[in-house]
Amino acid sequence: MNKSDKKILSSLLIDYGINQTAESVLDLIKGVAAAPEYSNLTASSNDWLKLISLNLPESLVKILVSELNNKINIDDGLSSEHDRKTFEKRLLDLRRELKNKNIAGFIVPLADEHQGEYVPKVAKRLEWLTGFTGSAGIAIVLKAKAAIFVDGRYTLQAKMQVNKNVFEIKSLTQKTINTWISETLSRGNKLGFDPWLHTTEVIRQLKKSCDKTGIELTALDTNPIDTIWTNQPCPPLTPVVIMDTALAGESSMNKRTKISKLLLKDGLTACVLTAPDSIAWLANIRGNDIPYTPFCLAFSIFYSDGSLDIYSDPRKFSANICEKLGPNVKILPNKDFLPALRVMGKKQAKVGIDYSSAAEIIRDNLVQSGAIVQQISDPCQLPKAKKNPTELDGMRKAHLRDGVALTKFLAWLMENSSNNTLTELSAATKLQDFRRQENKIQGLSFPTSSGTGPNAAIVHYHATKESDRSFEQNSLYLVDSGAQYLDGTTDVTRTVAIGAPTDEMKDRFTRVLKGH
Repeated sequence: MNKSDKKILSSLLIDYGINQTAESVLDLIKGVAAAPEYSNLTASSNDWLKLISLNLPESLVKILVSELNNKINIDDGLSSEHDRKTFEKRLLDLRRELKNKNIAGFIVPLADEHQGEYVPKVAKRLEWLTGFTGSAGIAIVLKAKAAIFVDGRYTLQAKMQVNKNVFEIKSLTQKTINTWISETLSRGNKLGFDPWLHTTEVIRQLKKSCDKTGIELTALDTNPIDTIWTNQPCPPLTPVVIMDTALAGESSMNKRTKISKLLLKDGLTACVLTAPDSIAWLANIRGNDIPYTPFCLAFSIFYSDGSLDIYSDPRKFSANICEKLGPNVKILPNKDFLPALRVMGKKQAKVGIDYSSAAEIIRDNLVQSGAIVQQISDPCQLPKAKKNPTELDGMRKAHLRDGVALTKFLAWLMENSSNNTLTELSAATKLQDFRRQENKIQGLSFPTSSGTGPNAAIVHYHATKESDRSFEQNSLYLVDSGAQYLDGTTDVTRTVAIGAPTDEMKDRFTRVLKGH
């Protein structure tokens, strides 16, 4: 936005009594642009405007939406259209940065600070560096060598996406990361890692392996990729909503009372929660910060007295939401999280953390400041897995809704499979269209795998403009898909033989659509 447009925005904000500056609004829009696409499946794509004001005039809405579209269309370096030379340059830039830090190598996981399967754009460092877009992988960059490790689901995909001239592509079934590091680095070399992106459990195992060969595992204060990724997106910013007790089946207060008893039983002052799904369940909140999961990215400290401190971007929480959360739930900025851990350390508090999910920097800050750290399992995970009657009923309703959408899709596919214009992408889009007809749809639960012919045999295949195949007779079509509904999530896989439908098949689909 140029200076003239910024002045117009400032004047409009003042005229309509909105207590925000143009700079703060534009900064907020950057965070919204870095969040998952709102146009995925939901109808409420402009919910983010509530973060500015609950009542915005149409003239101002048009300006703000236009600015958001401009930000979304800015190149963030994650486009699949980048050529191999781009990735070669990025690798050279990273090696130059490592040399400046006197580091022999650096580990680049596909992870964010919360260790979830899906990460926001700001955390897609592995994709930015290598071009690999799978949901699991890790790269190690050394002065003269670089390798990317993937599991069996992604060996084919990695070979298609990653420049084999600069990255060795390794299968985790053939050689472990620890073994490769031990064989490649020399005694006395420093191997750097970002302590926000690795769990304590992973770092313990890696350190044990490095110590055997005299390699110095070194936590870095800043991630070197963040230094060279000049157009890196901002952390995502989406509005938090309350999951009503009528849908959750239990109030946040009741849940916190139960979990606090577990802490008291173990003699803990508090526990640190880093998994967004645990925080969402405990506080009965939902967000849209990462793809395919209704979470707000946050950390929290849960105390044995039942109080909960949530560390996130306070702009996500409207005054109305904070009021509904109640007095025992505080919303605090992310920058206060580590200082709060150190305060507990100075009090020599006994604090529980889950070594399998909490970032190493959390344990380190607690220990270094004097806290008594106890390794525990995330206390929310098991109670969250035990669905109450309301949740079970919601899951059934979600599957019924999705079943209707899928049945309509299969009937449509049966009638149109001989259409020469039908492709993998158009079929996936049509399935989304049928799901949109269910007014409680919230989005997909994972990227749809829509593959025909040889593509149907590729594990976790996701069609692109480049790979999109047309349907052919006498071939197989596989669709692996799922959706989020207001009261539950579905996950379905279907393999369909493409060919002329029989009268029996037509009759069966007709009866299902009529409710028989």
